[in-house]
Amino acid sequence: MIVPPQALGVVCIYRQKGKDRPIDKLIEEKKAVALLKEEEDGTLTPDGNAIYTLVNFLAQVRSFAKLMDGSLKIVYPPQPLSGQGPPLTTAQQAPLDVQRL
Repeated sequence: MIVPPQALGVVCIYRQKGKDRPIDKLIEEKKAVALLKEEEDGTLTPDGNAIYTLVNFLAQVRSFAKLMDGSLKIVYPPQPLSGQGPPLTTAQQAPLDVQRL
């Protein structure tokens, strides 16, 4: 089974003011990366590990996209979830339906 890459949050400049912010938790859980960290004197220090994590994530996304290219279609307009009945109006539409070809 092919598993697509999960999401990754990216913080360009991380300012270390305050503790227990939601972004700190995401970085600890490896759900986000901070590319540049602002030091107390105001200088910016690149985080090599975060940069490589982002590069590897983007490579996985690109690889998955190339693998899946031409194998999925979007059903539009979305049909009722039961698959029966007339097409839905814009106000009634469910999320787009993506199907394998």
